[in-house]
Amino acid sequence: MWVNNQGTGKSTLYDGNGVPQSLVVTVPGPAAGVPSNPSGIVFSGGADFVVTDGVRNGPARFIFATLEGSISGWAPNVNALNAQMAVPTTGTATYTGLALGGNGTTHLLYAANFRTGRVDVFDGTFKPVEVPGGFRDRSLPGSYSPFGIQAINGDVYVTYAKPDPATGQSSHLYGDRKSVV
Repeated sequence: MWVNNQGTGKSTLYDGNGVPQSLVVTVPGPAAGVPSNPSGIVFSGGADFVVTDGVRNGPARFIFATLEGSISGWAPNVNALNAQMAVPTTGTATYTGLALGGNGTTHLLYAANFRTGRVDVFDGTFKPVEVPGGFRDRSLPGSYSPFGIQAINGDVYVTYAKPDPATGQSSHLYGDRKSVV
C-alpha cells in the first residue's frame, strides 16, 4: 500500500502488515527545495501517462496529485526514488483526490480541484480534456467543491465539501456519482 505524506513531499510503501518498506518516493514540490503536499494517488498499469526525466521515459505506475495543484508520475525505470512532474503547478488548482477511469476509448485521469469547484480531466498524455456533462449535481448548492473522487465499476464517484469561509479548508461532505462507461 502506498501512503502520501503531506508536508514531507513523500509517498511511502507499506506491506500488508503495515510495515514501512525501504521504497520512499519524492513527489516534486512547487519549487526547488519546497516539499509538496501529495493528496491523491492512483495506480496505472497501462502504456499511457508517460513521464520523463529528460533522458529516460516510461509509463507512470503511480500518479500523484498535490494540494499545490500539480500532477506527477512515478516510473521505476525513469527514476526509482522520484516522481516526475507531468502537470506543473499553475496556482489555479488545489487537487484533493485522483481517480483513473476511461471513456471507452482511452484512460482518463480525474482530479478533484477544490479551489475551482470542478473536476479536471486529463487524457493519457496528461493533456486537459472536457467531459460531456461535467460533474455537477444540480441539487447541490454552488458553494460546495469536489473533494474526494473514486472510479468504481465504470462510475466516477465524487464527494463534495463546503469550504470554510474563514480558512478555505473543507467542511460538510456530500457525495454524488457520474457514469462514464
